[in-house]
Amino acid sequence: MSFGKGGGFAGRWQGYTIAADGAVAQWEGRITPDNLSPVGSLSPAQVDSLWQRVNALDFFSLESQGTGNMTGYIEVAAEGRTHEVRWPVSLEKEAAQAPWEQLYAYARALVEAARQE
Repeated sequence: MSFGKGGGFAGRWQGYTIAADGAVAQWEGRITPDNLSPVGSLSPAQVDSLWQRVNALDFFSLESQGTGNMTGYIEVAAEGRTHEVRWPVSLEKEAAQAPWEQLYAYARALVEAARQE
């Protein structure tokens, strides 16, 4: 899984990748993902929990919502399939409402916890 946000005036992107083995890397750049830096790892239980959420959302059937000045995205590659969802990001702080935003928030929380360890 790779996920992040970017765009805007500078066209910069930043985000994370989570490998199947739980390895987490942070990236930043104009190309997503670029300049990978390892930052931690998720436990097998956390990876399973993330995958359960991907399946519960039927992620591979979700449609992209377009782009905006700032755009969020999640890309998942598994079982020979790759699927990406993009959406315009609001600059106002609001609770994640859409299913892809909830998945993004969950993945981000897992990554932040892994960085703290």
